[in-house]
Amino acid sequence: MTRLAPFAAALGTGLLLFLAMAFPNLGFLSFVAFLPLFWMLENTPNPRRSFFAGWFGGSVFFLLLLYWLAIPVWDFGGAYRHLGVFGLFILFIIMGLFWGLFSYLTNLGLRSIPVSFILFTPALWTIIEFIRVKVISPLPLGVVGYSLAPYPILIQSAGIFGVLGISLFVLLINACLWVLFRGHMVRFPAIIILIVVLAGNLGYGYMNLQKDQEEIMEVGLVQPNISQEEKWDYQRREANLEAHLGPSRALEREVDLIVWPETSIPATPIGSQVEWSMVQDRLSFLEVPLLAGILSPENARVHNTSLLLLQGEIKEYYHKIWLVPFGEYIPLQGLLGWVDTGFFPTTPGDEIKTFEYEGWSWATPICYEVLNPRLIRQMSADTDILFNQSNEAWFKDSIGLPIMWSVGVIRAVEVRKPLVKAANTGYSGWVDDLGRTRVLFPALEYYYDSMTVEATGEDSLYLRFGDLLIWPVFILSFVLSFLLGPMRKKKIDFKKYAGR
Repeated sequence: MTRLAPFAAALGTGLLLFLAMAFPNLGFLSFVAFLPLFWMLENTPNPRRSFFAGWFGGSVFFLLLLYWLAIPVWDFGGAYRHLGVFGLFILFIIMGLFWGLFSYLTNLGLRSIPVSFILFTPALWTIIEFIRVKVISPLPLGVVGYSLAPYPILIQSAGIFGVLGISLFVLLINACLWVLFRGHMVRFPAIIILIVVLAGNLGYGYMNLQKDQEEIMEVGLVQPNISQEEKWDYQRREANLEAHLGPSRALEREVDLIVWPETSIPATPIGSQVEWSMVQDRLSFLEVPLLAGILSPENARVHNTSLLLLQGEIKEYYHKIWLVPFGEYIPLQGLLGWVDTGFFPTTPGDEIKTFEYEGWSWATPICYEVLNPRLIRQMSADTDILFNQSNEAWFKDSIGLPIMWSVGVIRAVEVRKPLVKAANTGYSGWVDDLGRTRVLFPALEYYYDSMTVEATGEDSLYLRFGDLLIWPVFILSFVLSFLLGPMRKKKIDFKKYAGR
């Protein structure tokens, strides 16, 4: 094997996983995406080389999957845009280190018998993924489980184990297929595990998808198509407001609630009270409740806020808690306070708010907050529905739109709550609590419609216990790995297979 072969194999896994996660119709590729990486690990007896190859493959994966985050940095970052893009590049390289760590430890794991590999490797990957998205990384994207969002029957176990459980399932399939593919390994345990895992997941998924659902409410959804350059153009504030009001007037007789995207009300914190009064006058003619986003001032601070208004009067509000680093605030102020990102700084809210009106209850995760499973669990505790308000004009016509939609699908299944998304430029629509996309507006089009939102009305185990339930699975996997294949006694002869 040449020196470049390990890097080419790791790159192959990075490319396959990128395709599976960036393009929903290719999500099935995740079931074979890790085969090139497993080949590299088996044929590279040097753990250090495995680490660097895995690091390379992971870095390329994150660069391809998350390049769209650099679009707003470059377009609106001002004098520091080069520094901002470079900072994202460094972050993606750091995230790739977790692939290197997995490769290094799995290289050692391959010295055990195949059953140990089948059980050890998926658990190891998922634990490392947990560490990356929960503890270290400020960017919890690139989780393998999101690749299966287009397949409702395969993601129902997220209601027990969360998205990490879906990652574990994908890695188990990859590991079993690798053992079956390699003729020198013991195949019988792999066949048994593959049948049990597939049958269990498919059976549980089919059972859940047969559940009846009941109507919750009629929702009117408005998706404007306003570019980021036009959104805060003072001369266009009247036109931008009318782009929301026109569809709302057409929908109000059909629905219980109208939802606009994040920061959809064109009254800025630096505007005057007269400007806000003008907006209130225009909204006063709507006869149904309106859920809309705005940048709101409060005691010399600015919040990214979701407002519930009735005929222009504020009834409830929620200030966004989980802000975008370097987009809505600068972390490590003592060290990085000098950085000017070109974005409007905001202040986080200090409490989760449940909106209640006429017997309905809901929460409003704003944009980036949908990436936080723990926050969504807290928001969903006493609610019937989730409204995710977002402004995705930042990302133009990029793969960021379907990627963020996939995240919302998984969140809906995790907490068993329907999720309605209102996004400027798209994607907008709603997902039921079983992960089925019921309505999806075309992206980058001016669109609006009414929809009947339904749900099973059941709470999930993940909503109650979070990630606690997956840890016994990890522990059992490691215990069985050591019991069924002592890792330090029976080793694969790397030299024997290096020439194959």
